Amino acid sequence: MSGPGGATPKSITMLLSRGFFPDPRVHKEAAALSQCGHRVTVLAWDRQCRLPQHEALDGFAVERLRLRAALGKGLAQLHRWLWFWYRLAALLLARECDVIHAHDLDTLPVGWLAAKLRRRKLIFDAHEPNYYAYWPRWQYPMVIAARMLETLLARGADHVIVTNPFQHDRYSRMGVRNVTIVANYPTASMVVASSPPPLDPSGEIVLGRVGAVYEDTGIEETVDAVRLLQADGYNIKLLLAGRVIDSYQERLAHLLQPLAGKVEVTGAFSHDQIASIYRRFHISVQPYRPTAWFRDITPTKFFESMAHGVPVIVTDIGGIGEIVREVGCGLVLPAVTPEAISEAVKHLVKAPQALHTMAERGMAAVRQTYNWEQMVLRLRDVYESL
Repeated sequence: MSGPGGATPKSITMLLSRGFFPDPRVHKEAAALSQCGHRVTVLAWDRQCRLPQHEALDGFAVERLRLRAALGKGLAQLHRWLWFWYRLAALLLARECDVIHAHDLDTLPVGWLAAKLRRRKLIFDAHEPNYYAYWPRWQYPMVIAARMLETLLARGADHVIVTNPFQHDRYSRMGVRNVTIVANYPTASMVVASSPPPLDPSGEIVLGRVGAVYEDTGIEETVDAVRLLQADGYNIKLLLAGRVIDSYQERLAHLLQPLAGKVEVTGAFSHDQIASIYRRFHISVQPYRPTAWFRDITPTKFFESMAHGVPVIVTDIGGIGEIVREVGCGLVLPAVTPEAISEAVKHLVKAPQALHTMAERGMAAVRQTYNWEQMVLRLRDVYESL
């Protein structure tokens, strides 16, 4: 018997080291595979013990291991990680499934071990381009060891799924045979019916950014750019939509103090609020600093901006600069500086019709190419190849 996608239905167990609130990428993949006729269960780690232990969502099941642990404590939480891996391994060895789908590097060792012992298929889904970017220098010997282990385990997977071309090349260089890009694109249904009305340069101009607010995301350069634009007589407002990381709240409050009344910080928001947030933007500003963590990422918010008809100002990271130039949906910054950002904004504001054209081009590109429906076909092909 075959499912809607043509493949024999499989029992799939996905592994996740977070609580699944839900995680957008894992949710979309699990739902897509379920729609193809597969039986999907997400095994997640609820570190705060606040979420339902069992849950059904969009045709798949969620089971959560309730093991209390702090977030972001590194080696101080090693004993909790060892206990999580032990519990996860025990569950995997006791359950019947055809495929183990390990999300991120921190579930791969357990997934690899269980797949080998039970002779199951293994998929490694690498969400991040560089898992070691924030490791301190004194842990460098451990980074070398971790990279060697990553290479060994990735080679042992039946398929590796990545999010962008940089990762594809990286795992191919490791000697991984089967690597497929399943990018974090928005669904085609997210594309708005029509682009926002043309910008009125004499009115208030809203620069917006969606996502968590913390260091290295270009917030400081953007705030300084707003000051420069206001000094030049532009009526600019900055809208930051997302949670401010605890360690950055004091710093952000100090940065925004001179811009009182011209900055809005929404805080955390739900997924169903995204469309209404983007409707308030005239320009989406994403000047990520090209640090070790950011230089190879391909931000989901970039494609969401295109889908909602909002022209973008971006840093040339993770291949998005090439997309902007090819599609014509915004501007690529020559450098992450307040001066570069303010000049880019001026350029767009002075040509409102060009801004409108950029919005239309971005929307068309998502409809035709940069949408999740295209990625579902790739995900289906990965499972058919097993």
